[in-house]
Amino acid sequence: MLSSIALGTEVNTGDKVYVVPIKGEINRATNYFVKNTIEELEREGAKAIIFEINTYGGLIDQAQQIKDSIISTDIPTISFVDNNAQSAGVLVTIASEKVVMAKNATLGSAETIPNTEKVLSMWRAVLRDTARYRGRNSDIVEAMADKDIEIKGIKEKGKLINLTGNEAVKYGIADLAANDYKSILDHFNIETSEIVKVEEDFQVKIAKA
Repeated sequence: MLSSIALGTEVNTGDKVYVVPIKGEINRATNYFVKNTIEELEREGAKAIIFEINTYGGLIDQAQQIKDSIISTDIPTISFVDNNAQSAGVLVTIASEKVVMAKNATLGSAETIPNTEKVLSMWRAVLRDTARYRGRNSDIVEAMADKDIEIKGIKEKGKLINLTGNEAVKYGIADLAANDYKSILDHFNIETSEIVKVEEDFQVKIAKA
C-alpha cells in the first residue's frame, strides 16, 4: 500500500516505511526539510526511511549537513537513486546505510565549483571518509570528484566517473539495482504494512520555483 502525507501529519509510524524525496537542487531548504523530517520520524518510530534521490547537485555545505543528519539517525536508511545523483548528490547518496539505484540511473560527476585545489582536497576527504564509513569503494567515489585520478580498467585520467545502477553494484558503490520499492524492501528483508511518501514542504517548493 502506498500513501502520501505532509510533514506534521499525525500518524502511527511504527511499522511503516517512509519515502523522503531529495529532488532538484540541494540547498538550505532541502537541508531543512530532510533534517526536520528525520527528527519527526525518529520521534514517531519509523521502521525505515528511503531517500528517493534525483539531483544534479547543489551546495556542498548543505549536502554535508544532510549527510550528517542521515548518518546520525538510528532509523535504517536507504538511498534510492531513481534517476540521477550528480555532484553533491553523490555525498547524500552514500550517506545512507544501503544504496539502491534504478538500473538506468546514473551516479557521479562530483567535481566541485569552484574547482580549486583547496576545495577539491576538502571535498575528496569528505567523500572518502563517508564512503569508508559506509563500507563503499572510496577510490571510485573520489574518482567521481577528481578527473586527475586514474583507476586501471575503470577510469582514465582526465575524466570523471559516472556509473549506472548495475555498474555501481559491480564496483561496490551500491547494494542493489532495482526500479521499485517492493524489490528494495524484499532484498533487505524489511516488512511493512504501508509505504508512505512524505511530501516536500512549502519551503522546498518555493526554493524550486
